[in-house]
Amino acid sequence: MFDLLNEVTEEEYCEKWNRISRECIRRIRKSAPQTPILVGSYNWNSAKTVPDLDRPYDSLVFFNFHFYEPIEYTHQGAYWRAAYQDINLRIPFAESGMSEQFVEEFIASAVSKAEREGTELYCGEFGVIDVVPPEDAINWFRTVHGVFEKHGIGRSLWSYKQMDFGLTDSRMDCVRKELLTLL
Repeated sequence: MFDLLNEVTEEEYCEKWNRISRECIRRIRKSAPQTPILVGSYNWNSAKTVPDLDRPYDSLVFFNFHFYEPIEYTHQGAYWRAAYQDINLRIPFAESGMSEQFVEEFIASAVSKAEREGTELYCGEFGVIDVVPPEDAINWFRTVHGVFEKHGIGRSLWSYKQMDFGLTDSRMDCVRKELLTLL
């Protein structure tokens, strides 16, 4: 599977990105006619911006989005978000605002767009930063899993080890068995 570009940033690039992605897919199809291709939208592949993508080029093009919502919860303590949030702040899952309804509402426009266009949705990245206690992280994964399963959304974890979102270190041992069923 090809992912044309990871995380287009600004909305102002959307029209250009639609034209570029269409041309890239046209060229790819000359040598890889049966390879699935992922196309994500702007705002770092937000599900909310999927409706701004053009109709898929063909039946093997799928809409791609990333899911780290609510970002204040999944990225708490992230040094690279210091300009947006106190990196020492810790938010328990019970206070995060996360629920199946929250996920449903957040991805609703992407689900509708995929249905209208007759294509699939794929979540190319999702996860919770490693400062979140394992018991809270598993609640987040369980919630996301339920909604993604309901809508048939395939997914890929970011990242299964290291890079602040890892799941292979010993801190996750207490929830690993269930976690593996949710990925």
